[in-house]
Amino acid sequence: MNSPQTNLIDLDELLLKCRDDRSRDYMKEAVNSYKVGVYRSAIVMTWIGVVFDIFDKIRELATQGDLRAKQETEKLDAAIERQDINQFLTLERDILTVARDAFQMITHIEFVDLNRLREDRQLCAHPSFNKPEEYYFPSAELTRTHIRNAIEHLLSQPPTQGQAALKRILKDMDSLGFRECKTFCVSSC
Repeated sequence: MNSPQTNLIDLDELLLKCRDDRSRDYMKEAVNSYKVGVYRSAIVMTWIGVVFDIFDKIRELATQGDLRAKQETEKLDAAIERQDINQFLTLERDILTVARDAFQMITHIEFVDLNRLREDRQLCAHPSFNKPEEYYFPSAELTRTHIRNAIEHLLSQPPTQGQAALKRILKDMDSLGFRECKTFCVSSC
């Protein structure tokens, strides 16, 4: 029976799995914060790394011709041009859903893990939104888990074209050439 890996992964080795140098820089800052026990800062930096990485992957998909990615990139660029804080907040709030549903960059389970990171980031970055008796101190283990999940679920993965790629495959399969090939294969067996 196979059991899940129980060894702790070295965080410096995990950083090497980040495929983008800029995302790795955010995560390096998160890991350095973790190492000195500044767990709230580590969680905030991990969330920033996740958001940056998703937007960067969407930009990459847009340059490859993905229409949905172009739309998302245009929304982000317009918000940057106008310095529209409300639009930034909306884009950030919805980024995990977009990554999961529009681009299939993450699975449902990965979404749950990364959404927990987002929730913990809110607790870390906005302590005045909490009751005084609910002051948030994330544990070292939780912080490490967020860093690991961010890198393994997302930052180490290439961008995927998700639905756009699937639609192209299905269209190709419906093409006359595929039907002829399928007919030939069936009749020769």
